[in-house]
Amino acid sequence: MMFNRLFGKPQKSGPVKPAMSVDIVDITGHPELDFLFIRPSAESIQSALEAWVWLDLPTSTVIAVSAFGDMFFRVHNGSIWMLDTLEGNWTQVAKNFSDFVTQLQDEGGRDRFLLGGIVLGVRSRGMILADGECYDFSVAPVIGAAIAADNVEARTFRLKVHVAGQLNEQIRRMPPGAQVQSFKISE
Repeated sequence: MMFNRLFGKPQKSGPVKPAMSVDIVDITGHPELDFLFIRPSAESIQSALEAWVWLDLPTSTVIAVSAFGDMFFRVHNGSIWMLDTLEGNWTQVAKNFSDFVTQLQDEGGRDRFLLGGIVLGVRSRGMILADGECYDFSVAPVIGAAIAADNVEARTFRLKVHVAGQLNEQIRRMPPGAQVQSFKISE
C-alpha cells in the first residue's frame, strides 16, 4: 500500500508549516523489518506531526515509520532523516535511501534506529500491534524511566507521537539538569 498525500496548512498566526508528503515505502531484507515498521495513515501522520511544529522540520517526505512511532523522511537532496520521538530531535541517518536500507540489514542498525531488540522482546511476550498502534514507553525515558521491554505498552500512533512532541517541547525549555516535576498535555 502506498500513501502519497501532500499536507501542511498555514497556522492561524505565525510561520507557515512546511509542506510534507507521505510516501511510505517497503523496506525489505532482514525478516525482522516486516514488524519493525508500521503503516499509519497519512492523516494520522499529519495530525501527529502538529505537535512537532516547534522543531521546524523542513519540507520533506515521510517514507517510513518505526514500530515505536519514529518517522524517517527523505529531504530534497535524497538524504534520510529521522524524527526521534524519544530524544525529541531531527537527525540525518543516511546519505540516501540505499545507505539507509543497508544499515537496517545489520542488527546494530535495527537496534539504533528501530529499537529492534526491545520490539523483539515485547513481541516474544505476545504484545503484537493492532492497526493504528505503535509501541511506547509506559513511563517516558526522557523523564527518567528505563528504556526496557518491561516499560513498553501499545498505544495509538497519533496519541504517542503527539504526546511525545508536546513533552519534548516542554523539556527542551528546561535548564540543563532540571528535573521534570510536571508537564501539560493538550489534545
